[in-house]
Amino acid sequence: RAVSLAARAAGVRFEDAGDAEDLGRGPGGCYGAAAQVRLWSRAWLVVSVAGAHEANAVWLACGSAGLLESLNCGHATGTYRALAAATGGRYAAASEVRQQGHRWLRSASRPLLDQACVHLGLRRGCRAEEVLAAR
Repeated sequence: RAVSLAARAAGVRFEDAGDAEDLGRGPGGCYGAAAQVRLWSRAWLVVSVAGAHEANAVWLACGSAGLLESLNCGHATGTYRALAAATGGRYAAASEVRQQGHRWLRSASRPLLDQACVHLGLRRGCRAEEVLAAR
């Protein structure tokens, strides 16, 4: 909301992609690329949390402000910087001031913690400390 208000005050158009996971999703659950290409190619600046959806940076228009990536939870990769650069776009990264890192696991719900346990090859029902030690 704060970004939307700042954009309006500056007199520029702001488009919130909302739940971009559903953007371009067809009735059968398959995704079409057209909606993603349209969204990213029209954007002057994309502000996004780190994630695979940033592969759409290849559609940024040449001369755009580029991609501002939020590197929360300690994620850092040069992949999206390279993709933005390949289109002639710029890239910047930002991190939370009071970042939790992986400490969020201590307050995670049991289903989420179980998912992390299984993903790491640990037994379902493991403790947060076991996940942290295994990573």
